[in-house]
Amino acid sequence: MNIDSQTPNKVAAEWLKSKGFTFVKPEYKYGDSRIDFYMEKDGEKYLMEVKGCTLEIDGIGYFPDAPTERGVKHLKELTKAVADGYHAAAAFVIQMNGIKEVRPNMVTHPAFGVAMEEAKAAGVEIIMICCEITEDEVRCI
Repeated sequence: MNIDSQTPNKVAAEWLKSKGFTFVKPEYKYGDSRIDFYMEKDGEKYLMEVKGCTLEIDGIGYFPDAPTERGVKHLKELTKAVADGYHAAAAFVIQMNGIKEVRPNMVTHPAFGVAMEEAKAAGVEIIMICCEITEDEVRCI
């Protein structure tokens, strides 16, 4: 497992390189938030917020592992972005080997789970970026 808080955005940046975006800008100001990535492709605008998942229960990844009002705020901003004409996504970088699913942690922070369901219903894409973790490397698979 990797617990370096900087790793998810680095992994997501590498993942984005393989997705054909013509422009990628990290730390993009949108509304009252700084969203992790703004991207462009084929004349379309995209926003993506990245979250690192480090909690596993019975082979399933859960986020968050602690309450995150900031995470709720970001999901609400992404929901608004969809209404403003952006493609929006919340990407969960799975920082453990073998996890194939991520769910909101309703026990730790029910409001995050509600915000995630509302975001999905509004058209925010939920992306899971699985990683292979070794002593020397974290890479998306």
